[in-house]
This record gives sequence, structure tokens and C-alpha cells, in this order.
Amino acid sequence: MLYKQGKHSTRELLGLPDEIIEAMLSHMSAHSIVSCSQTCKRLYRIVAGSSHLQLILELAVEGLRLRRYPSRCMPCGMDTKSAAERLVQFRRWKEAWIRQKPSRRLTLDIPIKISVVKDGLYACLVFGRSPKDTIEIYSLWMEEGQRDLNLWKRHELDIRVDAFSLDPSENLLMLVQSCTDSVSENHDEYMLRVHLRTLNTALPHPNARMVILGQECIPFRHHYHISSWGDIIATLLQGYGS
Repeated sequence: MLYKQGKHSTRELLGLPDEIIEAMLSHMSAHSIVSCSQTCKRLYRIVAGSSHLQLILELAVEGLRLRRYPSRCMPCGMDTKSAAERLVQFRRWKEAWIRQKPSRRLTLDIPIKISVVKDGLYACLVFGRSPKDTIEIYSLWMEEGQRDLNLWKRHELDIRVDAFSLDPSENLLMLVQSCTDSVSENHDEYMLRVHLRTLNTALPHPNARMVILGQECIPFRHHYHISSWGDIIATLLQGYGS
């Protein structure tokens, strides 16, 4: 845009506050950020002094990128790290990788059925002594010298679960209800039921048009995976047996 419209647009851009320019640059690719930083001293100073932009650039060097940059406090209510803290941690992890020395090893002494890691959270489905399951959610943001994970939430579910996933940026917990809870009366078919809950309360998600998504399937012959990309929820059914 700056090249096509010439010096007039460049002057308009430089008339904006540094915070606005930084926010605009954060939506560009790493290559475009570097190109802009080479046009004048002020843009170079903004890019060099921004932890957010430096994190984007250093991730790009490793072939990585920020899918979505979360706010300081995510919709689910979990506090995350600032851009400066993320940058320091990424550099620490990179150094540990170069040295081929793990930065930290943790052990959870609980009977885990399924586990998911996403956006700074580690969630595990625990075998319950009751007829239903329990999900425990731990924060992976740890202070220097901290040895144990912080338990963020523990949800006693009202259903049995075969698979689950989460999206902290949408405060979303997706639960695939166990086929043993979903068999139809004729026992030939059952409904694949996906429950959309809030991550911080495990209650039905208030922004979902339908809090339970259903599809008829053959029972007891699949292994399930579920994930989400923005507004899309996908389930993978891996069949076994005939």
C-alpha cells in the first residue's frame, strides 16, 4: 500500500502514534515488517523496540508464526504472559533446544485417559471413580524455579467422554460424549454428540447456536479426534473392525 500510493501515504502513516503503527505492523507478515523497518529511522525504532514484533520475527526465523496473539487475559479468564515475557521464554526454549537439554521435565501422578495441549494450557481427562469423567486443566505458564504445574480448573463432568479439545481464545471446551451414553433404542445406531461448553465453567457455551451437535454413527467401531480452527469444528472418526 505504501509503495503504490507513494510519499503521501507514507507521511499519513508516520503521522500516527507509535502504538497504532505497532498494532498495524503486527497484522503483517514477518517479511513485510522487516521491509517497513528499513524505510526510515522511526519505523526501525518502533520494530526494534516492540517485544510483540520481535517475537513475530524471531518465530519466523524458526519457521513459526503466531496464529492468533491472545490478550493479557483470555476470554476464559486465564492470565497469559505479556509479549515481553513470551519473547524471553521463547529465547530460553531456543537456547535449551540448541544445547539439546530439556528446560524442564514434569510428572503428573494421575490416571490419564486423554490429554490435550493448547495455547498455554495442559488439559487431561482423568478416569473417574464415579460413573462420569473429570477434566483437569493446568497452566503451563510457570515462574522461574517453579517445579509443579498450577491446577487452573477441575471439572466434574455430567457425561462420559471419548474425546475432547479446547480453544482458550474462545473460552471453548468441546466434549465428544461416550458411545456408551449415546446408544439408540435399537442398538444399531447411536448419535455422535459433541457438547460445546465454556472452558472455565464446563457449562453450555452461551455463544453457541446449538450446545449439542449430533450425527448418527455406527457404535463401538470408531476412535475419535476433535479439533477447531476459528469457527470450524472438525471430528475425525477412525474405524476399526468391520
